[in-house]
Amino acid sequence: MLAVAGTATTLASWHQELSEFDAAEVEKVTLTIEDMLLMVKDLKLMTVTERRDQVGIEPKRADVLLAGAMILWRTMEKLDFQTCNISSRGLRYGVLMDLRFTI
Repeated sequence: MLAVAGTATTLASWHQELSEFDAAEVEKVTLTIEDMLLMVKDLKLMTVTERRDQVGIEPKRADVLLAGAMILWRTMEKLDFQTCNISSRGLRYGVLMDLRFTI
């Protein structure tokens, strides 16, 4: 599974405790379904203000990050993906990767 853009890259940055966004480091991240469950549990216990203060969490995403993390975790669960690669490259990159593997 490949997840792209805002929520995924924010979760990857938080997972790696990146004090500044680094696309090259985010591209290396593979989150497991267990990682996602732990992040969801942690996010549920935090207020939006506490999320904003976390190293790696983009402050503008703090209010929607829990919802996005839950969607990603449940998608992995429902589609039986144990891991999810993260990309900062955007949706078009994901579509191109998909085409590359189906052609």
